[in-house]
Amino acid sequence: MFKLLIKSFLLSLLITPVYAQQYDHPLKIGEQVPDIQLRVLNSSQPAMHISQFRGKILILDFWSTWCSACIGEFPKLEVLQNKFKDKLMILPIGFELEPGDIRKFIIKNKTFTLPTAIQTKQDSVIMKLFPFNGVPHEVWIDKNGKLIGFSDQFALTSDNIKQLLNGKKIFLPGKQMDVNFDLSQPLLANNNGGRSTDFLSRSIITRYNPLLRQVQYNRTDSINTKITMINKTALILIKIAFGNSYADSSLGVTLGFDPMDKRIILEGDRIRSQFKHWPTFENLTEREWYDFEKNNLYCYETILPKSYSLREAYRKMLFDLQYFFKVKVLLEKRKLNCLALVRTNSKQTKDETPKSVVTDILPKEIIRKGNTDQIVSYINNNFKTMPLVINGINSDNTISSGSVIYKASYFQKIQTELSTHGLKLIPVRKTIDMLVIKNAE
Repeated sequence: MFKLLIKSFLLSLLITPVYAQQYDHPLKIGEQVPDIQLRVLNSSQPAMHISQFRGKILILDFWSTWCSACIGEFPKLEVLQNKFKDKLMILPIGFELEPGDIRKFIIKNKTFTLPTAIQTKQDSVIMKLFPFNGVPHEVWIDKNGKLIGFSDQFALTSDNIKQLLNGKKIFLPGKQMDVNFDLSQPLLANNNGGRSTDFLSRSIITRYNPLLRQVQYNRTDSINTKITMINKTALILIKIAFGNSYADSSLGVTLGFDPMDKRIILEGDRIRSQFKHWPTFENLTEREWYDFEKNNLYCYETILPKSYSLREAYRKMLFDLQYFFKVKVLLEKRKLNCLALVRTNSKQTKDETPKSVVTDILPKEIIRKGNTDQIVSYINNNFKTMPLVINGINSDNTISSGSVIYKASYFQKIQTELSTHGLKLIPVRKTIDMLVIKNAE
C-alpha cells in the first residue's frame, strides 16, 4: 500500500493540468462537464479523466485535511460507494494548504480506501469550473457527464442516489455559488456574495452624504419595517430614536418639539464635542457650514422583518446609535434652574385667552389662538439662549423659587408683552425629566 501511494504521488507530479486556460468560467446546471484530468492518490492510476465515469453517477466531494466535518463524512462515503458499486463513483477532491498534506493524511489514515484527487492553489481549473466558498461541498454529475447541481454533505444520501439511478429528479438545496465574493468587502454590497436585496435584516451608519437632501422617513408594509435618516446630527438621531421608542412618555413627546435641545444634558467633553447642536446659519460662512455638515452629519438606516413594529425598529435604532457612538442614553430626573410662566392677575383663569397682544416678540396668533402651554412651547423653541421655560400655571407639581437671573434684551420684551396679559416669567428650581447622554462605561 505504501509503495503504491509513493508511486502514485511521484507520477502525479509529472502530470500538469492542460485545461486551465481552456475552461475559465463556472459551469451552469445542465452543461456538459469538460473531460478534465485529475491527479489522483490512493489508486493504481496516477491520473483520471472525467470521461472514465460515463454511465455512472459521479459525485465530486471537495474536502481538506483541516475540515473535521469533511473527514467525519468519509465513512459514509465508503458505505455509499460499496452499496452502489459500479453504478456510482464518489471521488473526493482534497485541497492542499501545504504540499504533501493529502498524501500524509492518506498514509496516516489507512482505513480511507477511496481514490482522492489533489488540488493545489496552482491547479485552478477545478475552482473555475466548480467555485465554492466552503467545504464539504458536493458536485453532482449525471451518467451523461452533465452537471446536476451542488449541495452540502447532508444531501448525499442513499435515497437521492437511488432516485437519480432511476431517472428521477432530486431536490438539491444547493450551495449557491457566488463567484464574485470578496471577504475584504461588505457582504451583499454591490452584489458581493449575493444579491444586494438578499438580507433579512440590516442596519447601516454612514457619514454625511452631500448628494442627498435631509430625510426623515419610516414605513411598515407587507415586506418589512424600515427607518431611514439622511444627513442628521448625532444628537438629532438620538432624539428621534428615543422620542419614538418611548412616545408614551412625557419626555418622549417633548423631544419631538425641542429644537433647541433644552431637555438634553450632555455629560463630558467628548460627548459635548461629538453631539453638537445645529449652529446658527447666519453666524457661519459657506465654507464653515459645509465643514460642519461634513464633520457632524450622519445617515442611518435599519430594515427589519415586517413582524417588527416601528417602535421596535426605533429601539433598535437607539441601540445601534448608543453602540456606535459608545454612549449611554438615559432618562433621569435632574434639578434645574428654569423660568416658570405664572399669572400675575389672580382674576384671570388658566383657560382665559388674552384678547390683544403687542406683536414685537411673541406672534399674535400664538397668544390669541393658543393657551399657556403653547406660549411656553413657542418661547422654548425660538429663544435658544434662554433657560428652559415651564408652565407654572397648569403644573400640578410644586415649584420652588430659584435664584437664577436671566438678562437679555428680548427677555425684557417678552416680559413686557406677557405682563399685558397678566403673565410673567419667574426664576425657579425644578426637578425635571431630562434625556442624559453620557460615556458608556
